[in-house]
Amino acid sequence: MDPFATRAVLKRRIYLVTLPLAACLAGVVGVSGYLEPGLNTRFWWIPVLVAIGLVIAWGAVWRLPERVGGTERWLLGGSVVAWLFVLTSTVVPVAAADVHTLVRAGMWLPGVVALAYLALPAAAATGLAAAGWSAFALAIATVVAFQGGVATPDVGTMVEALLVHAIVLILMRGLVHVTDGTQRHADRWESVAATDALTGLPNRRAAEEQLRRELGRAERYGGDVSVVWFDLDRFKEVNDVHGHEAGDAVLREIGAALRPELRASDVLARWGGEEFVAILPEQDRAAAARTAERLRATLEAHPMMEAVGTGLRVTASFGVAWWRAGEAPRDVLRRADRAMYRAKEEGRNRVAVSGPDGTPDGEPGERAGAVGRRVRGR
Repeated sequence: MDPFATRAVLKRRIYLVTLPLAACLAGVVGVSGYLEPGLNTRFWWIPVLVAIGLVIAWGAVWRLPERVGGTERWLLGGSVVAWLFVLTSTVVPVAAADVHTLVRAGMWLPGVVALAYLALPAAAATGLAAAGWSAFALAIATVVAFQGGVATPDVGTMVEALLVHAIVLILMRGLVHVTDGTQRHADRWESVAATDALTGLPNRRAAEEQLRRELGRAERYGGDVSVVWFDLDRFKEVNDVHGHEAGDAVLREIGAALRPELRASDVLARWGGEEFVAILPEQDRAAAARTAERLRATLEAHPMMEAVGTGLRVTASFGVAWWRAGEAPRDVLRRADRAMYRAKEEGRNRVAVSGPDGTPDGEPGERAGAVGRRVRGR
């Protein structure tokens, strides 16, 4: 699975669990502030508005999973503004500031920072955490300085709050650092597992996964997906006559020769041996046939073996199939494979396209024994 997609799913789950809890907490703070008389509850409506905003954000994450990134940025911006407003209103006017209310306002800082680490790159989130802690420390220093000193227990409470916040923020940064390192390590292994060691192209596993994703996207939103399956002609002769090193050189050259002929959204993969697959999103049958012909012509004209001095030109036979609604990935691949066999049987170095009924164009039905075997001397 795509690691970026995995992170998006994990973040969505985190939001779906934490947002309602945070909304309940903010609602309790607002209601208790309304019911509790006194100067320090004059902004009781702010937590209530925060709770409403959190509920709206939860609904957006639930209904629009593909837009989690946009929702979390708005959520982070609103949280930062709300927290700064609460912190400022607690300190101003300084003469009426209450130590316990100030510490209570600072309790929300770790939540804001945790959201920042989810929504922003680690460096930006760390900067925001440092700025938030500095604002909290400045608010405490302002109260102590302008009130002409406060009771010793209150000073202890404020210092304790600052130290606890510093510890929590440092631990958050360390956890993110460890998590990022683990993720990078996992991504490297994922890349290794999905890459063919000889050619550097995606391997069969990666191609199957990509095809499943593309067909799933086409199933949900509509659109075309085509597959081009091709097999190098008489590749065994290359190994027999020129040696396996020459054969490996040919295989390595495939990506360099054909990748520039494809779009960034296309996937060219080594299926195994001398077989390759190209997955073409948003290409119908006719467009995919043109792409296959372009790949065939490029391969035919490419002096594949000049590097080893043989002057050999390698060709390939191509089969094209396109996805039909409700069709499984293996069925599309099977039809492309059958079309490729037809190209082999018709003389090699050509393109055959799967017909509307699943058989190659111009073929009234499957040729007996054509499927499931390899053409002799291919």
